Amino acid sequence: MVRKLKYFVLLLLHTTLCIIFLIFVYKSMTKESKITYTDFELNSFNSQDAKLAYNGYVVTSHKNKLCLIDSHTKKYKDESFSSNWIGAIADNNAVVYTNKNSLTRCGRIDTDNSTITGNIEILKSDNTTIDPALTRFNGYYYLCLTRINGNINNASKDDDNGLYAIELYRSTNLQNWEFINTIYSAFRNLEDIKFSKSNQLEIIFEEEDYDKGPSKILRSISTNSGKTWTDPILCVDNSSDSEPAALYHLKDNYYIFYSSDEENPGESYQGAEAYYNCYDRDFKYQYKIKIPLKFKKGILLYDVQIVDDKIYFLYSHDYNKENDLVLESFQLNEVGIK
Repeated sequence: MVRKLKYFVLLLLHTTLCIIFLIFVYKSMTKESKITYTDFELNSFNSQDAKLAYNGYVVTSHKNKLCLIDSHTKKYKDESFSSNWIGAIADNNAVVYTNKNSLTRCGRIDTDNSTITGNIEILKSDNTTIDPALTRFNGYYYLCLTRINGNINNASKDDDNGLYAIELYRSTNLQNWEFINTIYSAFRNLEDIKFSKSNQLEIIFEEEDYDKGPSKILRSISTNSGKTWTDPILCVDNSSDSEPAALYHLKDNYYIFYSSDEENPGESYQGAEAYYNCYDRDFKYQYKIKIPLKFKKGILLYDVQIVDDKIYFLYSHDYNKENDLVLESFQLNEVGIK
């Protein structure tokens, strides 16, 4: 009886150690960590897109190349891969990017060597693909991007636009991707797709009448893992040119962060400032707040991350001229969020 008890205890201990080891290996492979960043300003950096990423890094397109910035040291490294539009997950080291050659790649941030590894080609198209967005939900990675068939970035309200389609893909390993469906399509510019920071699968995006013209921010939701989506729901009207940066669900409220030229109509990026709209649990509009950034005008808001009681804003200042890349943070209560 004593021998059997000892054997049982040893077996239990062995099993427990195996479980602990497997958990350690899993966490190491998925590379999850606490999100932390340090504010910076890179003057005349000329970014084309940028996202807050894993372990204090920022991923950006710099001079048409993929670039990794360490926000803590301000050191950056241009990778060898062509890149114009970026998607990333802040609590995971996955990165996705597309370029003007309609090639979409996926890689992982290697923090030991401050580089992006893997860089696997996952999609190639005869049509231009832009604005990838990446998230994880219920054990899958989800990728959204816009595919354009025809005229791109129509600059006149009198000319015909191409067909823009927001497409959804799914993967378990970032290498093999399954096409799920087309969420929404229109003969208008559909850009700046963002997955929500919430416990449901939803996106916001910009629908623009013509390039740098009036645009609205729309929201769509899936309750069945992306198989079907709601018709787009209007969140911000098209009285100005608005660029969505993030959608958050905090406590009983939703928050949409965006930049807009609403106080300087027609100036687009050069006249834009940063805002957020607050909505209640039923997504009814409550109020708007202007974000007190260091630069008061010329804001193109790329990304927003909330970590504990801090909020980080990543943006380009004076995009069409100096194009400074700025990361600026506040306490949540400093921007009116409790």
